[in-house]
Amino acid sequence: MQMSGLFDPENAFWAFLNKLFTLMYVGFLWFVCSLPIFTIGASTTALYAFTSDMVNRREGYVGKTFFNAFKIHFLKATGLWLLISFFGLFLYYDATLCMAMNATLGKILFFGILSFSFIFLLTAVHIFPLLAKTGFTIKKLVKQAFIISMGSLPLSITLLVIHALFFIAFYFFPLIILFGFGFVAILVSMFLTPLYKRLFNVEEN
Repeated sequence: MQMSGLFDPENAFWAFLNKLFTLMYVGFLWFVCSLPIFTIGASTTALYAFTSDMVNRREGYVGKTFFNAFKIHFLKATGLWLLISFFGLFLYYDATLCMAMNATLGKILFFGILSFSFIFLLTAVHIFPLLAKTGFTIKKLVKQAFIISMGSLPLSITLLVIHALFFIAFYFFPLIILFGFGFVAILVSMFLTPLYKRLFNVEEN
């Protein structure tokens, strides 16, 4: 009886393994679809669309859900990704210029850019999960992501730390990029799904 229970597909152990492999699989889809670089926004939005469904216990077929969201949000997500990349490179370039300056003004400007970059990153971590849940226009997405990031500062910092830990892990174990980002996305979705439901009254997307 105990052995038959162990091999029951509904057993908690097998359910856990199924979730584990599902996250690895969707993380791999994210990696493959991000390889062209300019598609990172669309693949990240698709990933969050799936992990949000997982949190709500209504996920369907992994590939179908992922690629459907990828197609639906492609234009908006790609535009947002290019916008984020542009401002990120702009801030990095300005920071390096300020660091090269020996004057006190250079140091003041550097810390000003650093502060602005922190706010920029806090806002950016909300962009693609919010797009996956709401489908807002680009202008409204940026506005709402900024408002949410500042209004839920401890949560936003937590999300930023989750991403930072992943990239630190990637530095030491590069192969984690193949499957690991799905685990980042499910953690982020667990934090954000209740918040987005409360703020925007969204459950189905």
